[in-house]
Amino acid sequence: METRRMFLALAVASGVFLAYTLVYRTFFAPPRPPPASGPAVRGAGAVDGAPPGAHGASTSEPGATSVASSQIGGRMSFTAAPDRDAFFIGDFPGATLRAEVSPVGAAVATLQLTSKDDSRYRYRESAEGDAPYPVLSPVATDTGIARSYETLMLVIPGLGAGEWPMSDVVWSTVERDERRATLSTTLTAEDGAELVRVTKSFEVSEQGPLLTMRVAVENLTEAPLRISVEQGGPIGIPRENTTYNMRFLATGLRSGASIKLDAKDRDKLARSAPLELLPADRIGEFAWTALINKYFGVFSRVLEPGDGAAAARLQLIRGDTVAPTSSDAVHAGDLRARLATAEQTLGRGERMELGLEVYAGPKDHGVMQAVNAAFVDESRIGYIAAIDADTRCCCNVPVLNSLMTALLGLIETVVRNYGVAIMILVLIIKTLLHPLSVYQQKSMYRFQESMSKLQPKLAAVKEQYPNDKARQNQETMKVYAEQGVNPMAPMVGMIPMFIQMPILIALWTAVNTDIHLRHAPFDGWWIDDLSAPDELIKFAQPITIPVLGWLPLVGRMFQDVPSLNLLPILMGVSMWLQQKYMPKPHMQARLEEAKKSQHKDALGMTPEDQMRQQQMMIYMMSIMMPLMLYYFPSGLALYWMSSNVYGIVESLIIRRQIERDKQRRAADPKPAAPKKTGLMGKMMQRMATQAEELQRKADELSERGPARSDRAKREKQDKKKSR
Repeated sequence: METRRMFLALAVASGVFLAYTLVYRTFFAPPRPPPASGPAVRGAGAVDGAPPGAHGASTSEPGATSVASSQIGGRMSFTAAPDRDAFFIGDFPGATLRAEVSPVGAAVATLQLTSKDDSRYRYRESAEGDAPYPVLSPVATDTGIARSYETLMLVIPGLGAGEWPMSDVVWSTVERDERRATLSTTLTAEDGAELVRVTKSFEVSEQGPLLTMRVAVENLTEAPLRISVEQGGPIGIPRENTTYNMRFLATGLRSGASIKLDAKDRDKLARSAPLELLPADRIGEFAWTALINKYFGVFSRVLEPGDGAAAARLQLIRGDTVAPTSSDAVHAGDLRARLATAEQTLGRGERMELGLEVYAGPKDHGVMQAVNAAFVDESRIGYIAAIDADTRCCCNVPVLNSLMTALLGLIETVVRNYGVAIMILVLIIKTLLHPLSVYQQKSMYRFQESMSKLQPKLAAVKEQYPNDKARQNQETMKVYAEQGVNPMAPMVGMIPMFIQMPILIALWTAVNTDIHLRHAPFDGWWIDDLSAPDELIKFAQPITIPVLGWLPLVGRMFQDVPSLNLLPILMGVSMWLQQKYMPKPHMQARLEEAKKSQHKDALGMTPEDQMRQQQMMIYMMSIMMPLMLYYFPSGLALYWMSSNVYGIVESLIIRRQIERDKQRRAADPKPAAPKKTGLMGKMMQRMATQAEELQRKADELSERGPARSDRAKREKQDKKKSR
């Protein structure tokens, strides 16, 4: 009755809260702020909110024709171009990737996926809009703006300062068309003599989301120079999960004939020091580096040099923090890989080249294979290993993950809806596992039924030996042995659940990481994106629920709530119903026995109080789990709720089978054959006999202990004297 009243009160409170929200949203919601005036300065690679004058953001007027050269080392400087406006490459028919190239640092300001389906972008920034997905974006820092693939440093020991920062240098655009661009800058002496020329080229492929980048360094002096280059990697990949951060800075390492993934969590890596991704003694294992999120990744691997150039051998790879970790911004603590070439001696006119191939696209087996079969072959390039960064779990089996993803896609091709496909896949998997569930629940039921019969005897043992735990355990084992009950039966009954666990985790992982669920609608009205919370009602502004939001520790769950998500609530109701209909024959017997006992524990609780507290904790899980999973993607909530609903139906079926078995046994006039003592029962009998024998010997020793110990001392002293 108390539980019913509690849930009724919660339902009434939820209804009042929903009505309040609708009234507030309709009549009292504050007006939305007007959009910021003026378009974002995307041409200069600016980031919204970046301070004026930050390096990399254009502060000159459109008609400006010159920019002062960056004087470095007193008498040497890089040539600087007058035009610092960014431009796009990849705007040709059929292009799947568009890169915004910034002359500042010769960097990639943004990188967008532009493949289309039926005149709409396949990978969109949001479910409602039709803007291309920005797989890379600039990141604002304390000192300016950081961009992807900047050339960071030119190192020439023995020449001037020896180290020449290049992220602020404005490169000259040598060549540019819809597919490719070439930029250049030259290190010159004060008298105008050219010392070193650095050329950088970008080219967007027609074969898929591929970008080829080459950095060439040429010695223009008469003397040989020792030269190395530090090159930045990708940065600014969006966060695709609202519940937890699934962005990683990953390294592909060649181990024997396969590729192994070393993925570093972005948040943890930002707090570590030093930010070492790959120790110096493992440089030879390096295959590629990648910046990945839940669905997409930007992979960079070294290419062979072009004609007439020496290969710039990779020397080290480490992480570089480019945004403050204390900031609350989305890109706080963002990291990028920092690649450096080994020092190489170049004579006059000689050049070295660092070539990188960049795959920027979905972590999808089919897409990767269509671009290059080696991407999904772990004995060759093996980008597909990056999917493991999202599936690290002790019970996770990659083969099962792939199987569940394939089954989900196969069902979707028939029903044409991923939400329906999730429910059908859950039904198929649960049906296949039904025999294991039947065995588990029936085994548990038989044990609970036996325990309900033994409850009076066990209670009598506790009453007889309330303060002697050792004797209490002995007598309890004796009762188990006499009745042939195996106290380890619950553990045996859990074996089917452990067998099911890898399969169910694989199904969960498939729903959580399959990119096809991104922006996939269920009904198009309520749930329009299975990879995001369902958001039945979006609040005009995030709200804090009174009283609950003020609680310590758990109050954060009820603060700044952006929307009313219905699926987690329905999931909680299904969990409560599943618990309610689970067979529990021993609970009533235990409760009746608990009512008879008035013995209190150290906390002053009677057995009846303990029983009611246990039941309350079970039902409280139906409330706590939806709160903890409130912001989970609707596809996962749909999966969980479908699994619970199937579990309810399954429990009802098993209960009917158990009732039929009981009626059949009651109608059978033949007495049941005496149950043979099994291996565990014999073991329990042996343990009880041994415990009783040990107790008997202990009692004998305790009675004659002092006299015996004195006699032993005298014998020992006599032996010493005789020696």
